[in-house]
Amino acid sequence: MQYHVITIGNAVIDAFLFLPENNTDLSFDREKNKLCVTSGKKILLEECTFVLGGNACNVAVGMSRLGLKSALLAEIGSDEFAQKILHGLNKEHVGVDLLIRGEGQSSFSLGINFQGERTLFIEHRDREHDFILSSLDATYFYLTSLGSKWEHVYKRMEDVLQSRPHQKLAFNPGSMQIKTGLSSFEYLLPFTSILFLNRDEAELLLGIKTDTQELMSLFQKKGVKTVVITDGENGSMCLSESGEVLKQEMVKCTVVERTGAGDAFATGFLAAIISGKDEKEALLWGAKNASSVIEQIGSQKGLLTKENI
Repeated sequence: MQYHVITIGNAVIDAFLFLPENNTDLSFDREKNKLCVTSGKKILLEECTFVLGGNACNVAVGMSRLGLKSALLAEIGSDEFAQKILHGLNKEHVGVDLLIRGEGQSSFSLGINFQGERTLFIEHRDREHDFILSSLDATYFYLTSLGSKWEHVYKRMEDVLQSRPHQKLAFNPGSMQIKTGLSSFEYLLPFTSILFLNRDEAELLLGIKTDTQELMSLFQKKGVKTVVITDGENGSMCLSESGEVLKQEMVKCTVVERTGAGDAFATGFLAAIISGKDEKEALLWGAKNASSVIEQIGSQKGLLTKENI
C-alpha cells in the first residue's frame, strides 16, 4: 500500500500522574525550576491515565485523524503494552504492517503534572532498529526521535533519499539526536523538504542565540528547503523554499498538559501541505492542532480531524 506519510521512530505507553495543586507533600520552586517531593510519603493522586505516545506514533495517529493514509515504522516489545499500542493504532486506522515485534518490554514513560508544569521520566529500550527503508513507499517520510542505536537508521534514510530524488522528507530530530549534535545528522539536511524544530533546539544545534528568522536562514543555507520553528506562547515561524517568512500566533487555549504539542503542530503543518494548502494555511493548521492537544491529557486525545480544523 502507498501511504501519504510513513513515520519512523518510537511508539511508547505514557502514564500521566496528576497531583492536587494544594498537596503539601510537593512543591515547585519556579525560580530554580525544581520539583520537590517529600521522601517516604504516600501521596494521593488526583488522576492517573495510560495513553499511547511517542513522537512518530503521535504524528501517524494525527495524520490518520486528518484523513491521510499513515503507517508507523517502529520497534515494540512483546508485552501487554505492545498489545495496547497495536490496539490503539488499529483503532486510529494507522498502518501497522511495518511494525517490528521484538522481545521483552515496550518503551514506557511517566509524566508528573503538578501546578501546571509537566515533568517526564522517559525509558528508552535498547533496540536494534533494523528498519528496511528501501522498499517503503510514501509521499513523505517523517523521521523523528529514536533511542540508542539510531545512527544507522538515519544513514539508511540518506541512502534512500539519494536514490530517489522525488522522495520527500519531513524531519524532526529527537532529544537524543540533538544532544549528540548537529554534525551527527547534518548530512540529512540537504535532503530535507521540511525541518521542524522548536526555538531552543534550533539554538542548541547551531550553537548561537539569535532571532528566529536568522535561525531559519542558517538552516536553509545548510540545504533545508522549508524551515519551521515553534516558540511556545510566541507562536511559530516558517521560512519557505521561496524565501518567504511567515508568522503565526499561538491559538489561545486552556493549558491542561503540554505533552505532544510539537508533534501536533508538525502533524497539522505537514497534513496541510500534503492536502495542497500553502505554508500560511499550514502554520494555522499546526497552531490549531497544537492548542487542541494541550487542552487534553496526553499527546493524542486532542488531535483534530480535518472537519475540526
